[in-house]
Parts: sequence; structure tokens; C-alpha cells
Amino acid sequence: MAHELSTIGVQLWYCIGDANVRPTAGYTQLVGLKSAPSTGDAPNTLQVTDLDDDYHRYVLGVQDVGGARAYTFNDSVDTRSAWNAMYTAYQAAAAQGKVVWFEEKFPQGQGAMDSFYFAGMPSKWTVNERGVDAVIEATGYVTPNQVIGFAAPSTAGVDYTVTNVLTKCSTSNPVARASGSYFAVLTADDGYTLSSVEVTMGATDITATAYNSANGSIYIASVTGNITIEATATT
Repeated sequence: MAHELSTIGVQLWYCIGDANVRPTAGYTQLVGLKSAPSTGDAPNTLQVTDLDDDYHRYVLGVQDVGGARAYTFNDSVDTRSAWNAMYTAYQAAAAQGKVVWFEEKFPQGQGAMDSFYFAGMPSKWTVNERGVDAVIEATGYVTPNQVIGFAAPSTAGVDYTVTNVLTKCSTSNPVARASGSYFAVLTADDGYTLSSVEVTMGATDITATAYNSANGSIYIASVTGNITIEATATT
């Protein structure tokens, strides 16, 4: 008996990680997804027919997932904030040689369904055309530069607390808990400059390996304890 699925439960998640190493945990959901593109175009074929053939012959060429992938969302404070936080993380991650991994999750109601994974370059939030008596929608574009394809869904991992103690500065990732990996960008308030940052995980000071003073980013590849971030900006 077939177990057909509806689109209820289709989701888009992301995670900062190393190139060529797909994270298996620690993804963050991009809320408010309304539509997602196809996971690929028709196979690319190359004609290899010669004069001895009665019919055209082909071999497979380079597979294409269709260029920039367009995801449609309701335009709201929550959806826009989530996308902008991801885009900010992408910019800082790129400066550290990291990439953004995306996971398209499928409904799990009839058993485990593999997710579709790729690493890509997101674009800024784009508000769609608006008209009379209509919902305001927006499109988030992601251009793939590494495609994994289908693999087992990511896991939540062990959950640890994240405590931010911030003075005259803010974080791009104000979550209270984290699992898998963690990424955030600290930004000083207008007229201020970050002067002191300390990152601890468990009882260990990991500032030297986790914090990049050049762009204010914090990256922890594997979260293994409660995180405390103390940062101060001064004039």
C-alpha cells in the first residue's frame, strides 16, 4: 500500500559549517515557507551520435539543479528576521572560509523521508509584487555551489543553553539553546566599538578559537556544553 504525502510539513533549514563536510545536526529553521522549487531539472544530455547510428545516442552531462533556487515566504517580521539573520551569518561565515548548508525537509508522518541537502549562497530578502486584496509575499534566493542530494534527515542533537551578556552591542543569533554547531555575529551599537569579548563553553574559555575579531563572528563547530558569551562595546 502506498503512503502518499501532502506538502504539510515541508520545511527549509540551514546550518553554518565547513565546505565539503555536511553537518548532521544543529540546523535552524527558516520559518514561514510557502513554496519550494524542484530538487532538480531534467538530466542534461550530450549527443554522441555518429554516422553508423540509426537513432540519436546520448550520454549524461553535468546535472543542474536549476540555478538560483527561489523559496516563497509570507513577508512578516518573523520570516524576514530569520532570513536576514541567516544572510548575516552567511556573510561572516564566508570571511572565515565557512559555508551555509541548506536542508529541505519532507513530511515524516509515514516514516523517514530523506532530506535534500546543498550548500549555497543566499541573496538578500526580496519582497514580491503587491496588489489589491493580497497577501504580501517575499522570495529568498539561494544559488547552490555544492549539491549533496538526498540523505537522512538531520538530528536535533544535544541541547545546550546559550547565555548572552551584552553591553552596548547585539547578536545576530539570540537563541536560548543550541545543538550541533553555533554561529553568531556581534554588532556594536551606533557610536560604539566592540572592546571585550569572551566565549566560554562548559567551563572552558574558547574565545581564541571561536571568536573572530575582524568581523565580530562567533563559530563553534561542535557544541559540547553550555555557552556563555560576554561582550562589551565602548566609545
